[in-house]
Amino acid sequence: YLFDSSPAATLSVCASALPPSTAASSLSFSQDGKLLAVVGSDPDNTIVIIDVASFAPVFSAKTGKSPVLGLSFSTSNVDTLTVVSAGTNGVKPIVFWVKSKDFANTWFPKKGVFGASTPVPLTCVSNIGPAASESVVAGTLSGDLLIFSSRNLKLTVPGASTGPITALDYSNGTLAVGGEDGSVKIFSVSPTLEVKETASMDLRATGNVFLVADIAVSSVAISTDKVLVGTRGNELLELSLVGTPAEEGAEEGAPLPFPQVGDVLNGGPVTSGHGTYNGVSVTSLATNASTTEYATVGTDNKLFVWDTATHKQVKSLSLDSPPSTVAYSSDGGLIAVGYADGPKKGSIAVFGAAAEDPAQLEIKGSGNEGLGQAAITTVKFGASYVAAATETGEIFLYTLEADAETKAFPLMTKIVVSETAEAIKQMDVSVAGTEIVVNLEDEVVYLQKPEGEDTEWGKCTPFVSTEEKPGPEFSTFTNPLYAGLQGLYGDNGSGSYTAIAKPKVVESVVAAADSTGVISLFPYPTSKYGAAWPSSFVAHSSSAGGLCGLGFASEDAILVSAGKGDGCIIQWSFGPDEGYDSALDAEAEAAAAPPAEEEAEEEDPEERKIEVDSCDDEDLEDKLEIDVDKFIVEGGGYDAVEAFKPSLMPSDAAEVVPSRELPAEDLSLRWIHGVSTNSTRNSVVYNDAGDIVYPAGSAVVVLDKAAGKQNHFLGHSDAVSCLTLAPGGVLCASGQVGKTPKAIVWDTTTATSKKTFTLSEASTGISAVAFSPDGELLAVASQDVSHTVYVYSWKSGALKCFSKTGDSKVLCLSFNGDGSGLLAGGNKAFSVFTIAGKNMAMKSGQFGSALGGRKVITCAAWVGGDYVLGTAAGKLYRLEGGRKLAGETDAFEKGHVNCLTVLPAPADPEASGYPAVIVGGDLGVVKILDEALGELKSFDLLELAAASKSKVVRAACLNKDTRKLLVATKGSEIFEFSNPAGGGDEEEVPADINNGALVVGHSKDQLWGVAAHPVKNEIATCGDDKVVVLWDLDGNKVVRSIAVGDFARSCDYSPNGHLLAVGLGGVRGGGASGAWDAIVAEEQEETEVVEGEETPEEEKPPTDPWLLALWKKGITPREKEGAVLVVSLLEDEIRIVSTNQDAKGYISDIKFSPDGNILAAASMDGSVYFYDCLKDFVLIGKSLGDGSPVCHLDWNADSSVVMVNTIRKNDAAVVFYSAADGSVVEDDDESVISCSWNTWTCTLGRTVKGCFPKGGKDLSVVNAVSRSSGSKLVATGDVTGGPQPVKE
Repeated sequence: YLFDSSPAATLSVCASALPPSTAASSLSFSQDGKLLAVVGSDPDNTIVIIDVASFAPVFSAKTGKSPVLGLSFSTSNVDTLTVVSAGTNGVKPIVFWVKSKDFANTWFPKKGVFGASTPVPLTCVSNIGPAASESVVAGTLSGDLLIFSSRNLKLTVPGASTGPITALDYSNGTLAVGGEDGSVKIFSVSPTLEVKETASMDLRATGNVFLVADIAVSSVAISTDKVLVGTRGNELLELSLVGTPAEEGAEEGAPLPFPQVGDVLNGGPVTSGHGTYNGVSVTSLATNASTTEYATVGTDNKLFVWDTATHKQVKSLSLDSPPSTVAYSSDGGLIAVGYADGPKKGSIAVFGAAAEDPAQLEIKGSGNEGLGQAAITTVKFGASYVAAATETGEIFLYTLEADAETKAFPLMTKIVVSETAEAIKQMDVSVAGTEIVVNLEDEVVYLQKPEGEDTEWGKCTPFVSTEEKPGPEFSTFTNPLYAGLQGLYGDNGSGSYTAIAKPKVVESVVAAADSTGVISLFPYPTSKYGAAWPSSFVAHSSSAGGLCGLGFASEDAILVSAGKGDGCIIQWSFGPDEGYDSALDAEAEAAAAPPAEEEAEEEDPEERKIEVDSCDDEDLEDKLEIDVDKFIVEGGGYDAVEAFKPSLMPSDAAEVVPSRELPAEDLSLRWIHGVSTNSTRNSVVYNDAGDIVYPAGSAVVVLDKAAGKQNHFLGHSDAVSCLTLAPGGVLCASGQVGKTPKAIVWDTTTATSKKTFTLSEASTGISAVAFSPDGELLAVASQDVSHTVYVYSWKSGALKCFSKTGDSKVLCLSFNGDGSGLLAGGNKAFSVFTIAGKNMAMKSGQFGSALGGRKVITCAAWVGGDYVLGTAAGKLYRLEGGRKLAGETDAFEKGHVNCLTVLPAPADPEASGYPAVIVGGDLGVVKILDEALGELKSFDLLELAAASKSKVVRAACLNKDTRKLLVATKGSEIFEFSNPAGGGDEEEVPADINNGALVVGHSKDQLWGVAAHPVKNEIATCGDDKVVVLWDLDGNKVVRSIAVGDFARSCDYSPNGHLLAVGLGGVRGGGASGAWDAIVAEEQEETEVVEGEETPEEEKPPTDPWLLALWKKGITPREKEGAVLVVSLLEDEIRIVSTNQDAKGYISDIKFSPDGNILAAASMDGSVYFYDCLKDFVLIGKSLGDGSPVCHLDWNADSSVVMVNTIRKNDAAVVFYSAADGSVVEDDDESVISCSWNTWTCTLGRTVKGCFPKGGKDLSVVNAVSRSSGSKLVATGDVTGGPQPVKE
């Protein structure tokens, strides 16, 4: 970040300077301010030089494995950068990077020359001397200064410090030197580099009462009359470099006036804090309800009292043991501290204002009953006692009347909260002191002392407040499991909170802090799980443990937060939203607000058009790539539809001049039902925000469950075949099938593309994608004849390397731990790659004879330092010797291992037995395994989601805080289950969080029928999964469904919406989407006959044209081929009320007449069947066609004529039939020419001629048409998979 320090404003951000998740360890500007050097803390200690004007990197290089301790540009030559590394003898400790004169933006390293001197370990570096000297000075571990001129050691200044030199700064002939011993020395530097000490200061002698134990100097900055000193104790001090002369006439030996050289200016530190060096941390924070004070404690054995008004420490006290918790009494006069370690472990101490000096603290008493036993986790004051909770589930209550001699507080009672010695995390005590609430790991315990002196504390039911009987008032609110906080634990919250605070005046909000360093403000109360939507603020370092304390102060005007590992205490101004009296009001107002879509409809149509037009560039970038030659003939013209007669225009459009303009209206994607789990694996995931990311057709959906919203990534031109999240969970890479397929890296929070990689026409799809652990590389598996694997440096868009893998399709990809290796698994083969620069060396994997043959590798991941491979045989294997399968583990008794998801490893490299990987298989079981692949936990869908359509698990993962398990099944369903942490006598059982599937869709092969309800915002759909589903378009959910026993091809509502007609039958033609199912075929249902199945030779050819066509292809008609079902929707549970099976071919279209008296069913056997709706749907007529399959059907407005489309080998016809007797009505008949059509779903006809592409030669390019109710627009669906609005 580049800041303007005066207004504290960010000027520029260079996000790509260092590898992701890499800290910057050193910074240095060139003397002219045009260049900035940065060193990363990555394994190679990469150095990056940034051009300040553009704030973009111009050069980067690896400096070596030794950490860089300092860097500095030379005073005179801005093209020379000096780097000091933590090297020892034999390692180059100082390197001069000199800019090339021949190559632009290139620096070459040159070793510093020690001459006759022996190289010594260096610690820091700074420029020094006049411009002409081209010199730098380096500090050493021994306390000496080394001055280099033009890379050569020129001068050694011995004894500049008594220990290691830790900081240097040079300015205008003066050099400041800071040491690990707390010393600061000032040297004058002559033009000839003569160095002379002019001042020496010792921080221990400054009289600063706030100095912590670690006084080592970490930074110095010199000016004319003072030096700014930073310590490892998180303090900044200004020391004077000039002395005020004695007053005239002052007696000899009289004290000199302030300041003198070395005096601390400003009356104390500029800023101070707890020391956090070498693992020391802040442990607790408490606010004073009566004053502007608040207190903090830390493992530096310090108690600090701060003032919100002056932003300074006002009191401090050194403790003799590490404290874990701090609390104020209700009147603010006392401070209690609990100890977790050291000689005072298990005890407490209470401090107050000293009798002699109220500005100081003194001990008032201590509670030592648990001394040397369990650590104190939290303390709180009651009305007449102080309560101390322990890590073993006990609470000690001490009276506040201390013994006069020993100052010990008598023990009032001990309360055992947990019989299993489970630690108490938080505790709140009522103002009256008769109620206590504590929370254990996953449980809230309520305690109460009944009235009476002899009564004992006991557990009770939760406290309920009513108007008649108000509940107890509590002085603090720290329990994250309180009722009313359920909304914090949905997708919008972190789910893992380290501190909770609620203001006393403003009761409609609660503040929550988590271990990632984020503070979130939630509405309160919100009892619905996941319903609270927070405002979040990044406050403290996540790598340092996030926050350890949070509290409101100064009458709720200030929110104070304490960082656990960064040692920072931050004051936030708090201002409540005056527009809402409570969170319930806010929720009610949000629920009553109109949906975003309705608001958009109120906008000016012309303005909407401009907004759409402004996206043209994005449309070009994300253009659909369709094989146009398949549909277009040379010379142009509407060849395929030129024979359409003028009479095929309905009378209500006869006088309208056809428009060639695009309609002003446009379509925007609102919601997608279903998930593509049949053709993908491991492709349903949580992103970093807790949203669910999953493929659905050619889109990728980002579902915000708590907000009830979907965001859609629409960059693909064909079905999405695979996806994966980058480290960090924000960026996603997704691949697709189709000609010249694309792999796209995009942002899941904005659904915007970052980089697109388009493969050659030789590829028919992308079967797998994977990010390297550092997120810099992207591997892409191509479905070309050689099954090539490409590795991209995706941020730059450069192809790093690639390799052909062979004849077997690649089903999975996985990088090793450092990104230098890659595994590709597939159809009875796998390959192991070594990546070095632009080289990619491949070795074929070995199965070994012991396995009984080669296995299909369905999934792979890097687990516990090895590749782990899942197979179609239900087993897991590790690699032995780098490329041989070994270490067989039975993941499942039978079936396939369909998905394998790696969990974050603990920071401790010696850790074991931790959750390392999730596996899912065909049996409906998801298992969490440790790093040794031992089972830790199992989730069974048969128990958790018995109503799921499929038990085949295709994806499984945990959310960021591991509290939720996401499972996607082959039934196009996504479930969320709770993942209990365990503990206690009775472990919590996993549960279905949403009481059913969160996402539901059709789940097998193709989806055919769709119908809109005539009154409600409801649609019906049906397809090859043999289920008819009713969808609520307002609630975006399934309302009802019914199994119909066979493929369903069409459906339609009756005019009053009471009935739904469904047409059955069909040939199985879906499912071939390039998924691994093509290799590992699913078991065929006993009642199904698929294409290519042989027919008995003795069977004679049928005479019916449709049956004859099936017979020639070896296909036997389905059991319910041509059946017509009528379903009643009047009851809660829909049921079939009529079944007819008169047609020989499947029912391609079905519609009720506008008056509701007749049901017409179009069949692929070439006929239309008419049923009487008033007489139990008896067959009353059948059209006599030429045997050409009927594809579409529409009724005229008076229910007397139907219009159908027939197509056979591109020979199209529009035919009209009388509903009275099924006879053909000629297209020039007055009843056709003058009639209006109730619907228009036929794809043929002059009115919809413009839906076909110019020069179209294939009528199948347009699959579906639907006219709007106002008869001004038609929507078309084509082979590209996208609907389009067209002017009629």
